[in-house]
Amino acid sequence: MKPLGQIEAAELMLSASNFSSPFAAVILGVTKPDLLMKPPKASTKGEHPHASVLLEETTDTLIAELAVARKTYGADVLDLTVICRCIEGLLANPAVDKYLRQNHVDALSELSRLLEETDGERRISQEHPGVRASTSIP
Repeated sequence: MKPLGQIEAAELMLSASNFSSPFAAVILGVTKPDLLMKPPKASTKGEHPHASVLLEETTDTLIAELAVARKTYGADVLDLTVICRCIEGLLANPAVDKYLRQNHVDALSELSRLLEETDGERRISQEHPGVRASTSIP
């Protein structure tokens, strides 16, 4: 792999926190031919020529989406935290809690579930700084 390809591969491995040799082999397999020192050998296994082009386009798209997600992650987490604190305040109000229990039980249960998940995420990040919880929060 040429130096620019090595840098891209290292960035992918860092962003995925995966430094295993199988992952590196996959990255090498989907690397553009112009970033390789030696061009790949022609496949004789009946591989479709469009398959590698499609895989390359998909990889490029995923890399671009990952870059966008990395840029907006901090702001998204801050927004979610502020919203959850507001919801906690509302649910702490006995009149709001009573109204939701009487008229919108499903909404109350979803809000409670969201708060439980974010509290779990916060506990994990406080106990293990630098480690993100694996649960996904909508």
